[in-house]
Amino acid sequence: MHEHHSVAGVPGQDPTLPDVSLLIGGKERHLVFDFNAICVAEKVSGVNLLKAAVSEINATNIRGLLYAALLRDDPKLTLDEVGSWSSFKNLANVHTAITTAWFASIDEQKDEQPGEAPAQA
Repeated sequence: MHEHHSVAGVPGQDPTLPDVSLLIGGKERHLVFDFNAICVAEKVSGVNLLKAAVSEINATNIRGLLYAALLRDDPKLTLDEVGSWSSFKNLANVHTAITTAWFASIDEQKDEQPGEAPAQA
């Protein structure tokens, strides 16, 4: 019997999601800034992503943004676990992955989904 596995909503497998990966914590992980991730990122990083530029960040913000972006890929992650993977050695790669995932999510949000009407003023 062939077992069916859904890829819908799975980062790195769902073709409708941006595919931004980062090798960290011993494996390849996928970053996605969906609206839930944006809310978590704002809470744990203090960055208002709807107003601020991703480039204006510090260590606390980077950890929070990375954590939030990885939650869809692995909901069991903790903030401290993600923080333990970040260092000066991989800071450039982490920052690039966060920035790429953020801008990929913005591009994704621009595309109107079928059945969704634009908001009327």
